Amino acid sequence: MLYNHKSSTGGDELRFPNQTNPCGGGLMLVADNAPNGLKSSEYSASYPPKITATSPLTLKWKIFEFPSASASSGHTGAALCQWGLGVRTFEKQ
Repeated sequence: MLYNHKSSTGGDELRFPNQTNPCGGGLMLVADNAPNGLKSSEYSASYPPKITATSPLTLKWKIFEFPSASASSGHTGAALCQWGLGVRTFEKQ
């Protein structure tokens, strides 16, 4: 589930919490420029998915997998289940 938040500057910001995947690990949407090797909580704090344009609405993110769906779980940089590490861009016109 996507959550819409206000950033510290008052702008719109997206959040996608680390959620359990079908393989028993966790999945999370992060910013397209997020590095590997951080904990889920660090991605939540510093690398939320991006709203890159509002007309048309454009969202940009990566899907990261984690060994578990906890905030302390670290992203290893590997595809652990079925999702991989693709960057996806969606547009609504």
